[in-house]
Amino acid sequence: MIDARITASSRTEPAFLSQDPSAPTAKGVPLFSMRFENRTGLTVSDGHPVLSVNMPAFGAGSPVAETWVVPVGATPQEAPRSSAQLPMVTHRVGDYLAICALIEGAPGTIAAQTERVYSACLQALAAHPALRLLRAWNYLPGINETDAAGLERYQAFCLGRARALDTAQSGQAQICAATGIGCHGDGPIAICLLAGPQARHLENFRQMPAFEYPAQYGPRSPSFARASLLDQSGGKPRLLVSGTAAILGHETQFKGDLNGQIAVLISNIRYLISRENLARNGIEGDGFALHHMRNVKAYIREQADIGAALSQLSAGLGIEASEIVPFNVDVCRSDLLIEIEGFF
Repeated sequence: MIDARITASSRTEPAFLSQDPSAPTAKGVPLFSMRFENRTGLTVSDGHPVLSVNMPAFGAGSPVAETWVVPVGATPQEAPRSSAQLPMVTHRVGDYLAICALIEGAPGTIAAQTERVYSACLQALAAHPALRLLRAWNYLPGINETDAAGLERYQAFCLGRARALDTAQSGQAQICAATGIGCHGDGPIAICLLAGPQARHLENFRQMPAFEYPAQYGPRSPSFARASLLDQSGGKPRLLVSGTAAILGHETQFKGDLNGQIAVLISNIRYLISRENLARNGIEGDGFALHHMRNVKAYIREQADIGAALSQLSAGLGIEASEIVPFNVDVCRSDLLIEIEGFF
């Protein structure tokens, strides 16, 4: 069972996040970490890749790390491998593979550089033919900024990513759950791909599939599913939820209204995890309980909104505000004030 934990030196007890909230704390073998601090970079530490992202957690006082782990004793267990051509590290433990990379390049070259790096990541995945994409994280500085041609950085990124997926030579490169969010500074784009056994990729029938968005959102639609459902070998499946915002159909709701946007995004997650939506995706089951959402990260555009956002999210999700990690960053659309992600 793959799992994740968020730790910060400012917390008394590190949180280890399990599919069973009543389960005792357990330990696993780290597959990869994402470290949220005042820099972007890629290193290998303690035997696994560490992707540093320039977006400190608001109010944390120290870097926060999200570490994904697999059970002790999982095989095969390979040492991290660094690419000789690109800032890219791969690491496999058991049935799971992490691919972390940086996308560097001058303004105006984002699409081409994204295609180049994503293609290299997918080639690395192809060396493990039994594995499939499960989840992706993409952190873009200046995500809403435009280039000389009037194309937003996120739109250029989506163009390059889509081209890489188009040319991938295997069915491994499926559209999976993902987050595309802003970060600070003017450094490289930071990405991390998680691969593993075959998963089911879900849509939310309140929303148009992102990969079908009309051309007003860019030359290529964003390449992601609303969630990915992992089979946990006889246990309750784990649902990895993409970055979710106040979008119905393909349109942003309640522009300029934080409370309205939070209400819509919570409703979107509530429906995503419902028995009805699972059935419409061809999946049997009772669905998931909203208050079991874990590893919740909230991306909030305006610093002044963070306190109110945490209070409303806490009430709406039925979890403690302390269980939500807030970040003061831009969101993929300039009219979106907030986006959240997590898993069940």
